[in-house]
Amino acid sequence: MTHRTLIVAHGEGQSSRCDALLTRILEHWPPESPAPTVRMVDHGSLALERSLAQHTTLVVGDPTLRGAKLTQLLDMLDGRCVPALVLLESRADQAETPGIMVWNADASPARIATALCTLALRQHTVQRLAHELAIAQHCQGGMHGEISRMHEEMSLAAKIQRDFMPRGTVEARGFDIAVLHQPTGYVSGDMHCVRQIDDRTIGVLVADAVGHGVPAALLTMIIARSIQSAPAHVMADPGAMLDRLNVDLMAAQSGATRFVTAIYATIDTVTRVVKVSGAGHPPPLLISKSGVERVETDGPLLGVFDDASFGVTELTLAPGRTLLMYTDGFETCFPKAGADAHEIRMPTTTYVEHFARLCDPKSAASLEESMAELRGVLLEQAGSLHQADDVTAMAIAARDADTQAMRRAA
Repeated sequence: MTHRTLIVAHGEGQSSRCDALLTRILEHWPPESPAPTVRMVDHGSLALERSLAQHTTLVVGDPTLRGAKLTQLLDMLDGRCVPALVLLESRADQAETPGIMVWNADASPARIATALCTLALRQHTVQRLAHELAIAQHCQGGMHGEISRMHEEMSLAAKIQRDFMPRGTVEARGFDIAVLHQPTGYVSGDMHCVRQIDDRTIGVLVADAVGHGVPAALLTMIIARSIQSAPAHVMADPGAMLDRLNVDLMAAQSGATRFVTAIYATIDTVTRVVKVSGAGHPPPLLISKSGVERVETDGPLLGVFDDASFGVTELTLAPGRTLLMYTDGFETCFPKAGADAHEIRMPTTTYVEHFARLCDPKSAASLEESMAELRGVLLEQAGSLHQADDVTAMAIAARDADTQAMRRAA
């Protein structure tokens, strides 16, 4: 028997009666278990026993042990995980208390002895489980604090990263520019940037660092710093701008290679000529009433090759044409109908159809409204319940008088 002490609690003036009952109980004690040492206490002193949970307890009731007094006693025994058997004179006083056995006082001594012996044998397991529960609760409290601290740090990191991003609609003379940016978590490996280079030229960037989360977000900080410190003549040349980003990323490497894909373009707001360079990035889409055309670029990934060179493609963004730059996260945002758990993560080209529809120049909606609608479409997709990657899209369209009149009418 694990616990060799039996505590017997009795009411005032009931010690003689308890002695007689205890004698009969010990006579029927199971022979395979040693008889316990007995310690007698009164009801009022029971709660003061420090090691109560380590010993089997027999509570012999009296006429005063009822109502609130009984409830308080049972709650104390249950709360301290005490292996206890309570004998009550009146059936009306019996209460259902999980973990505590409450019987009539006329129960047979043999039955009482068997119950007390069984309680003693099981208490080692109960105490071990209670100890493990206490450890688990302590660890849970520590984990909750650590998670709260990490939440605060990540929220701050997300705010710092957002400070590098433009807010709201960016105004460019003669053009509409709208952005959708939706990270998978607090911070993002995607970034976008719109900078005024001179009176007539703006530079736009959409970049995607390998992976997502904090490591990818740190790479976007290198890109943001590089763009902010670039001189105007470099920003005005897409090939030179990507070359600068590549040099800065190569200098920041400290072992494992981490790369970035990017599209950088300059827009002449007077001639509407757009110059585009790419670095291993999905080609921008030129959307017009005649369909969707891919603007191919031939540059390699950023941060991989020291001698990388980046070509420049020119196009004219006349009214009725929309240039859409985006990250590859969209490839997994629109799974095929009926896709299983594996296929739901497979890339598709369905996103092109959504881009073409929402950015259709014939639409009366503004680009900002189109981006808001695209965000709503993303949230409706099964693949967006657990978004696999950050997504960013930037749409640029030239204004014309007819388009503006149609939008005002709408």
